[in-house]
Amino acid sequence: SDVCESFITRLKELLAADKRVIVRDEAYDPGESDFKPILLRIRASNPDVIALCAWRDEATLMPQLKQVGMLNVPTVHHFAPFLPASDTPEMRKLFEDNKAVSVWLRFAEASLNQKQQEF
Repeated sequence: SDVCESFITRLKELLAADKRVIVRDEAYDPGESDFKPILLRIRASNPDVIALCAWRDEATLMPQLKQVGMLNVPTVHHFAPFLPASDTPEMRKLFEDNKAVSVWLRFAEASLNQKQQEF
């Protein structure tokens, strides 16, 4: 999506400025429900942190992160914990145990409406 592309672009800028690198970049199709293969590929890269723009799918992805034994790898989410599907006691516990961080880096410029442009 435009939102995720904008998030990734800004994240790469921030990482480059801090002399950090992305060790693996994964994407998935809308409607995906089995994230375990992707998570296992990420796990094989031994990341320090996982950055996610999976806000529509957090309620599916986070439990699978735990199932594949990666809940100890901190995650950075594009505003996920504030969405209703992610705002349950079970999901809050997963985010807490993971020490997840939620960020908002910018609007997706290609899809700004008038109010967003004024903001």
